[in-house]
Amino acid sequence: MQIELTSRGMMTTLFRHRYKLLISFFACLALAITYIMTAVPAYQSTGSLLVKFGRSATPDVFDFKSGGGGEVSQNDRREIMQSNMQILESRDLLRGLVHEFGVETLYPGLTAQLRPGDNPVETAITKLQGDDIIAKSPLNSDIIEVTLFNRDPQLSAKFLQKLFDQFITLQSDVYNKAQTDFLAEQVKQAAEKLHQSQKALREYKERVGISSIDEELPRLLERKNTASNIALTAMDKAKERLEELEAEETALLATYHPDSPAVQKIRKSIAKARQQVEQRQQDLRDGGAYEDGSQTFVSAEMARIQKRIEKLEAVRTRHDDLDRQVKIDEENYKTFATRSEAARVNQTLNEQKITRITILDTPMAATRPSRPRKMITLLFAMLAGVIIGLGAALIAETMDDRFSTPSQVGQSLQLPVLASFFVVGGRK
Repeated sequence: MQIELTSRGMMTTLFRHRYKLLISFFACLALAITYIMTAVPAYQSTGSLLVKFGRSATPDVFDFKSGGGGEVSQNDRREIMQSNMQILESRDLLRGLVHEFGVETLYPGLTAQLRPGDNPVETAITKLQGDDIIAKSPLNSDIIEVTLFNRDPQLSAKFLQKLFDQFITLQSDVYNKAQTDFLAEQVKQAAEKLHQSQKALREYKERVGISSIDEELPRLLERKNTASNIALTAMDKAKERLEELEAEETALLATYHPDSPAVQKIRKSIAKARQQVEQRQQDLRDGGAYEDGSQTFVSAEMARIQKRIEKLEAVRTRHDDLDRQVKIDEENYKTFATRSEAARVNQTLNEQKITRITILDTPMAATRPSRPRKMITLLFAMLAGVIIGLGAALIAETMDDRFSTPSQVGQSLQLPVLASFFVVGGRK
């Protein structure tokens, strides 16, 4: 029959199936009480570890990207935390502890419950990994909290403390693989290579007669500009002198005959001044020379500077290649030297059992059991009983084809219900 989704309809349905609801509720409650009474109590022991990063952590000699001791990104930190938690719960780490404590000590009676062919140690490890040992870390935190449940509170604390010790020892073994001898050999090879590249650069400079192209070339260009400015100044003065003489010639021609001695003298001076102007122009154009073939001072200086610049440009490619190789070898040497020193410090720290892992909270024996959680179990049992009872009542009502309310009659017959009567001991 269709359920009437009103408060009266729901209350009527629940009242009609009240025994189903009560039976379901008390059945779940009885199961919870039975579990609480029969479950073996387990004591919780909790400890925490601090994982150090960056400059406060043990040097990582293979961390070439971060420069050895730099800051670690958030993603890398989270991956390291997850890796450490997985190591804490790893079978290899737990196997040694199970062998040390014994299967029957950890789980009394477990061996007798095994089927033929089952390995007691592996079964105990599976139980530990299943629900008895929990490693967790809050988001964006450097702390790992480890919890262990066992029926013996003293054993729980001892086992967890031993787990921490084994984990720190494993960390030391992992980070002790710095291979300091290998890095020392790399430093030696890098130093030898640097010496060879420096020697090649020095010999090449001596052979071509240069010291530093980057320093010498700007000085040569500056001297060339200075010489060019001197030549320009000399040419300007020569032009000014020529213009003055031509002006004097014009003034004399206004008074004297062209063949007069005064005019002839000024014309000789003009010719000489014009020759000087041409000489200065040739000086600037292609390095002028005197009539006997010898160069002027300015042109000789500019020619010498230009020849030196051309020589420097000719040897620049080879010089830059050798200089670049020296810089690369220097960087490699510094890198390996830094790594070698970090490896030496790292090895010393490992020998003293100083790692990036620190015990923050020492595991302590619990004074009262943590399992079973009685109140939570009872609350969940009562909630489950109510839900199951409601479900049973609704299903039973849906499957019942009898009428329980006047509205159901009206809906079924499509007629209004004028009146309803209650029969004692019967149905409406």
